[in-house]
Amino acid sequence: MNPRFTILTAVYNAQAYVAECIESVLSQTCAEWQMICIDDCSTDESKQILHQYAARDSRIQVMQTKVNSGQAVARNVGLKVAKGEFTLMLDADDLLSPDALESVWRAHLRHPEVDTFLFRLERFDDAGRSEVEPLVSGHITLSGRDACLRAINWRIHGYFAIRTDLHQRLPYDESLRIYGDDVTSRLHLFHSRAVGFCPGRYRYRQHGASCTHHFSVRRIDFVRANTLMRQLLEERHADGDLLRCCEVYAWRIYVAIFREMVMTETILSPTEREQCEHYLNEHLTLMHPSRLPWSLRLHPSFLFLRPYKLFKGYQTRLLALRKLIKGKKKD
Repeated sequence: MNPRFTILTAVYNAQAYVAECIESVLSQTCAEWQMICIDDCSTDESKQILHQYAARDSRIQVMQTKVNSGQAVARNVGLKVAKGEFTLMLDADDLLSPDALESVWRAHLRHPEVDTFLFRLERFDDAGRSEVEPLVSGHITLSGRDACLRAINWRIHGYFAIRTDLHQRLPYDESLRIYGDDVTSRLHLFHSRAVGFCPGRYRYRQHGASCTHHFSVRRIDFVRANTLMRQLLEERHADGDLLRCCEVYAWRIYVAIFREMVMTETILSPTEREQCEHYLNEHLTLMHPSRLPWSLRLHPSFLFLRPYKLFKGYQTRLLALRKLIKGKKKD
């Protein structure tokens, strides 16, 4: 008999956290699960830890990528052999509350038409601080389209259990090393017949080691992910409101990433700076300013300008002016 759940965990140099992650799965009140841990060519003791747990519990399976390829590739390796009725991702430094899987199954029995169940998100850090999102009633469901709309600007998060057959039709996007899972999770919601909520917690660990907390060339993948999201929604004939929401979010992020690059330019080498500017120039040409509300499009902070040289000149001068005003206030 197939398990109720498949848990996909991509692992890369996570020896400090992966044992705690696996223990949170072993502590589940629902015992009918399969955990697939995919080692992405770790150089620390992660692989050995995985095999130790697999030797203790047959529900844990260890797989291996041929070369270090990133989370999306690693998760897709596991997704191909997923046997659970529902599949969820669990990052190697995150945890599940003991009732997480059971709460999904109970919600599924109440709402068999639902394809995707969102967990209640808890953010915590190693200092003991935690913050739990407000509880959403398990009796409330959304259409896939409405859930996708809310997810675009993070009114709902992307941590959920989804029917495995739907997930396998929509595997993780492998074109981006980071942020690609944001694109895939929104497509999952968009293609769901209905999206529900459960009280079980996905416990997201916040720490400074995250690659998204430091600016680098890879940060530009955030811009690339938003462009890809817009293109995929267009291909799926998403309605105007959904596309407008996506465009507004993409433009705000585009401007924010440019400012991050300018303010941390000493971190980048000339080659890296050139690479960032190349991507920013490319993606500016793909924007659809007609989808932006005039209140945003003409806002001094988000004034839409093209070509990139004009946008860059305006934003650079705006940042310099703000720095000057801030300096005078301190004096």
